[in-house]
Amino acid sequence: MGAPRSTESTYALAEFATGGLLLDLGSGSLFRLNQGASEIWKERLNGVSDSDIGALLSARHGLTEIDARSYVSRALNLDSFREKTSSTQYEYWYERSATGYTFSRAGLAVLLIDSDGERVLPNREAQLSHHEILSAFLAVSPKLIALRGGVVLHASAVLFNGEVIAFSGESGIGKTTTARAFARSDASIFCEDKLVVKTNAERVEAVVGSEAALLAWVRQAADDLAEGRAVSCSELEQVSTVGATVPVREIGFLGERMREGLTIVPSRLVEMEAASTVFCNSFFGSDGNSELERQFRVAAAIAQRLIVNRLAVPDGLEALAAAGSRYLSAIRAAPR
Repeated sequence: MGAPRSTESTYALAEFATGGLLLDLGSGSLFRLNQGASEIWKERLNGVSDSDIGALLSARHGLTEIDARSYVSRALNLDSFREKTSSTQYEYWYERSATGYTFSRAGLAVLLIDSDGERVLPNREAQLSHHEILSAFLAVSPKLIALRGGVVLHASAVLFNGEVIAFSGESGIGKTTTARAFARSDASIFCEDKLVVKTNAERVEAVVGSEAALLAWVRQAADDLAEGRAVSCSELEQVSTVGATVPVREIGFLGERMREGLTIVPSRLVEMEAASTVFCNSFFGSDGNSELERQFRVAAAIAQRLIVNRLAVPDGLEALAAAGSRYLSAIRAAPR
C-alpha cells in the first residue's frame, strides 16, 4: 500500500563496497550510486562545498580541475542514478493528515490514526461493514507497528533447521504459495504475509508468533471499532518487542518473470541492491525524516547480515514443492 511523502529534501547515504545507496528523505526516492558518486555525496552531506569536493578529487585521484568539476556535476545530478519504482496499484492509501494519518480506500477515508499511532478511529461517513473494517485493519496494522518503532517486511517465511527462510515481493507474486510448497518438505510455516524482524550487531532475527499475535489484535480491534469502542494500539508493541526470536538465514525475492524450469535458482544480490530491495518491501508508518532514515538503515543492516537472493522458481505447486525439497537439502548440506 502507498506510503506518505513529504516535500522536504534531505538525504541519507548508506555506503557499500560497490558504491552507495542514497535516499531522498523528502520524496522517498532511492538512487544507486557508483563508487565515485558515493564518494562525492559523502563529502556533500558532510557540508563540503562543490568546489572543495572538486579539489579533493583532484588531490586524491590525480584529476585535472576541469575533470574533477565535471565528475562532481554529474554525480550531483541524480537523474541517472534513480532506482526504478513499482507500478503496483494499491487498494488502500495511507497519508499524513492535520491530526495524524488517514487510511483511505478508493479516495474515501476509512480509518483516522493519531500522529503517535496510539489510537485509531473510524470515519463514520464510510459506513463500513464488519468485514470491511477487518480488511482495513489487516492492511494498516504493519504500518502501525512501524509507526511505533517496529520493522515489518512484506514476506512469507518458513522455519528450517532453527532458521527462517523468507520470501518477499509484491502482493500476488506467490510468496505464500512458495512458503507452503517448502512446508510440504521439512520446513514449517513461520508467517504468510508479515515478517516482524529485529536487527543487532551480528544478525537479523524474526519474532516468533508475531503474525498470529498481529492477527489476534486485528480481530479484536475490528470488533471494538464495529461496536463503537475506541481502539488502542499499545498492544502492538508486544508484537514486535516481546517474545522469542530465531535467526533469519536468507530472503528470496520473487518476480513475475521468474517462473521457469524445475529447480529454484538463486541469484545473490550485491549488498547495495539487496538494501534497496529490502527497503522497497518494508512497511512504513511515517514520512518523517527520522522514520524513513531508520527504515533505510535497517534495510542496509539486513543487506549486510543476510543472504539476499532473487529467486527463479518453477511454475506449479507440485514442481515448486519438489524444487523446495531439493533447495532445503542443499541448505542442510551447506556449511554456514
